[in-house]
Amino acid sequence: MELSVLQVSLALVPIIAAVVIYGLMVKDWSSVLWATLRMVVQLIAIGYALNYIFNLHHPSWVLMVIVLMSIGAGWIAVRPIRKFKKPIMPIFVAVIVSGWINLIWILVVVLRPNPWFLPSVLIPITGMVMANSMNAVSLCAERFWSELKQKNTIQESTLAALTAAMIPQINALLAVGLVSLPGMMTGQILSGVSPLIAVRYQIVIMAMVLSTAAFGSFIYLFWYRKYEPESK
Repeated sequence: MELSVLQVSLALVPIIAAVVIYGLMVKDWSSVLWATLRMVVQLIAIGYALNYIFNLHHPSWVLMVIVLMSIGAGWIAVRPIRKFKKPIMPIFVAVIVSGWINLIWILVVVLRPNPWFLPSVLIPITGMVMANSMNAVSLCAERFWSELKQKNTIQESTLAALTAAMIPQINALLAVGLVSLPGMMTGQILSGVSPLIAVRYQIVIMAMVLSTAAFGSFIYLFWYRKYEPESK
């Protein structure tokens, strides 16, 4: 099915309710609207950009895109800890290193696209990896500093942060196929791919999601436990 502009516009209408709920409870009327506007503009822009890059079929352009995606993921992950006035470099290191470890493994060992820079494979996989790393590290860092601020020990704060970062990932694994059909699998099925083939890809993605979250959280917590003793 090809969606019209009108259909896409109608899908955005329920966001009004989200704006009202968030605005009334949090007293913030702009965040949801701004996030929605950015989402629409960014997706339209990347749609045109990817269409152009896919036609170029050159590794330098693909590498530029995935580097920008990695930096963007790190920058967005910093947002929840700005209030704690802590260095942002550990966030970038944790997000990018954990993401690239999984990205290289998936591409070199599992998928093995030919050529290796195949844009239709490398760019979507990078997006899923970096987004998951971003969310996990962001949750981990915010919880870690919140726990320390409440005078908990470094050990208690570490365990609480790792638990918080892993809850969404573990829940996703428990719910997949029973409660939810994740995005990649749903997209493939909607495009006509056999559900059995889509399942294989989704298993790969779910494994990547869990390991990326664990790696990113560990790297961030390890950094502060080992290299930032003043944070204790």
